[in-house]
Amino acid sequence: LYVFGIGGTGSRVIKALSMLLASGVKLDGKFDTLVPIIIDPDTANGDLNRTADILTKYQNIEKKAGENNSIFGTKIKTLTQLTNENIANLNNNFTFSIDGSGQKFGESIDYNGLDDENKALVDLLFSKENIEADMTVGFKGNPNIGSVVLNKIVDSQEYQEFANSFNDGDAIFIISSIFGGTGASGFPLLLKNLRTNDSNRLNSDKISQATIGGISYLPYFKVSDNNNNEKEIDSATFFGKAKAALSYYEHAIFKNNSINVFYHIGDHANNNMKYAEGKAEQKNEAHFVELAGALAIVDFVKSTPSISLDNETIIKEFGVEEGTGKLKFDGLGQDAKNILIKSKIMPKILLCYGE
Repeated sequence: LYVFGIGGTGSRVIKALSMLLASGVKLDGKFDTLVPIIIDPDTANGDLNRTADILTKYQNIEKKAGENNSIFGTKIKTLTQLTNENIANLNNNFTFSIDGSGQKFGESIDYNGLDDENKALVDLLFSKENIEADMTVGFKGNPNIGSVVLNKIVDSQEYQEFANSFNDGDAIFIISSIFGGTGASGFPLLLKNLRTNDSNRLNSDKISQATIGGISYLPYFKVSDNNNNEKEIDSATFFGKAKAALSYYEHAIFKNNSINVFYHIGDHANNNMKYAEGKAEQKNEAHFVELAGALAIVDFVKSTPSISLDNETIIKEFGVEEGTGKLKFDGLGQDAKNILIKSKIMPKILLCYGE
């Protein structure tokens, strides 16, 4: 099972999934190996590096525990390790390199080298702030920039490793948010490339016919104001961006049945996160919706045998019972409760999230 985690939300859900697997949750016996792939131009992102560190620790424990241990039963591998077991567990092996992301947007498209006609066209499509945007910390809520840069991922060495290792019966899951820049732009682009059967790409025929699931996060937190109020990320725009992206998904993805199963999760509670544009400062506290996303991946794995490419996209949401405003274990759906009860994670869930 290849799991692409796009942006900070992608990293945080992969973290939650690794905790589930460490507690004894299995991928329903259908997949013995999880291959996490993190796509984020902000390589210094705190969420990314924390997740990569946790994945490496998981690998070390799983290796020492041996083949038949009851809790670390799912192997986690990098793309490179799929073909070479002796590769060292370097954190950046879990990430995609993105050409052009470590510079200003204008530099990545050679804006100053364009002729007058093409420069005028770019000026129509992008603001001066877009042209001067520093992408070393990601796209900061600008999917129009991200869509240009992320379209290059299919040319990366990591994508070639992914294509080379793909076999019949493998499946793909994509995690993204819909209200930012990296996730909102990366998800439709990645899906489009996965579904394109290009004879110039190895195993493109297998990948284009594979079972693919995805989750897009609706807004589930707000960012607090920074001190000088000159912030580039404004949570007041989150819902407008989400609505615009969903409108695009409707005709570009769902009507074309490009994805087999699509999950959406959000939270209207006023959860405030410390303002951070990226790098080490972006290291959000755990949120229950990230665990719910990990449960969505487990649900996707259970449903893969019954999925047909000829069927319409199955759309699911994660619901909880309304009550006093506090999330309680009894308010979860029966499938979620069954997974958490059978795992060894219940005491940790109650400790971390409270009841």
